[in-house]
Formats: sequence, C-alpha cells, structure tokens
Amino acid sequence: VPFHRPCFRHERWMAVDAGLVRSVGLSRAVALGLSAAASLAYLLFPRWAPSSLEIVVKGLSVTLLALIAFQANRRLLSLALLLSSLGDVLLARGLNFFLWGLAAFLCAHLVYIALFVRRRASAAAASGQWAFPALVLVFGWAFGAYLAPSLGALRVPVFCYIAAIVAMVAAASRANYRSRWVLAGAVLFLVSDSLLGAGRFKTPIPLGGPLVWITYYAGQCAITLGVLSEPDYRLTSDNSHAYQGSRI
Repeated sequence: VPFHRPCFRHERWMAVDAGLVRSVGLSRAVALGLSAAASLAYLLFPRWAPSSLEIVVKGLSVTLLALIAFQANRRLLSLALLLSSLGDVLLARGLNFFLWGLAAFLCAHLVYIALFVRRRASAAAASGQWAFPALVLVFGWAFGAYLAPSLGALRVPVFCYIAAIVAMVAAASRANYRSRWVLAGAVLFLVSDSLLGAGRFKTPIPLGGPLVWITYYAGQCAITLGVLSEPDYRLTSDNSHAYQGSRI
C-alpha cells in the first residue's frame, strides 16, 4: 500500500540512526578504556623500561580523551586536552623542557577558561555562590607566597601559571554545568599541580609521583565526561539557547 511506504522508509532510517548512536557510544567507551589502560600503564611503568615508550604511554592517556572530545565535536575541550597532552610529553622529557611544558599547560588552562566562561552562570548570582571562587583565589595567593622563596628565576612563569590554573578553577565553579564532574575535575587538576609544585620546589612528598598522576588524570577524565554529559543544544527542542555553548 503506497501510504505505508514512507513509514517503512522512516523506520529504516531510524534503525540506521540508532545503530550509529550505538557505534559512537561503543567507540567512545573503547577510547576511554584505552585511555584508562594507558594511564594505568604509565602509573605502573617499570623504571627499567625505555623512557621513550614511557613518554608515548603518558601522552596517549590524555590524547585519547582529546580524541573522544573531537569525535563529539567539542572543539575547545579537545584543544585543551591536546595542549595538556603536549605538556605531559614535554615535562616527561626532563628539566630542560620544564618551561615549555609549563607553557603548554598554561595555554590549556586558557582554553579551559574560554570553554567555561561560555557556559558562565548569571552574574547576578547570590553572594554565597562567589565564596568558592574567592576561596580558590586566596589559596592561589597563599600557595604562590609559599613557593616564592624557592622559585628563583622561575618566579614569573610559575606565578603566571598559578594565576591561570586558579582562574580556570574559578571559571569552572561559575560555569553553568548541571554535572558537578566538571568542577570536581578542575579541583583535582589544582590539587595535582599543587602537589607537583610543592614537591618540585619545596620538599619531596611521599608517593608524590603516583598522587600527582592519579589526581591529574582523574581531573582530566572528570572534566571530559562532565562536559560531554551536557546535551547537544541542537537536539533539544525546548530552551535551545541554554545549550548553545555545549558544542564547543
């Protein structure tokens, strides 16, 4: 019957779309699993293994997260993760690449800030909602003062980096994400870099290496999954303007 043919065609395309959605979800799960496996491999990497392989495994951990974001068409998120992965690789090359690694991570934080500012909440929020950003700013100032006597010639770049990561966390706290994973990830990122800075410039921290990596990778995962958990505004029929920043 001719009247039923469009219906069958529509059902066929719906089946194809459903299969595509399942395949995309599966590829994301595979990429996330490979990222987690690379992170664990780096964490447990034996010291006798080739350093070049260690650097590759370390870089893959966050690069695969960037691939997930890229597949979801979240451009700013993907760029921030790629810059972070570049920073990972540069820092793994040794002290001669420390400033280059610091610069890569600083750029990553600037991209994260751009991402979060586009999802910022109303400026007319209750005064209590500004307490956490203020607390983060106080922590950044205090931590910079704590490190300052040991920084020497690195004082300016390290202070610039502290300002960038503090601004990133403050921006995450004011971003209009329904999921708390984004803010939790930003805080974990700050914890990781604080441990790294204290261990690098002040005093060695017991289990500092594993703690720095675990909090860092968990933070990147939390930010990634939190941003990706937001609905695509083009698929939302109601209040579509509220989600215009979700595909960046």
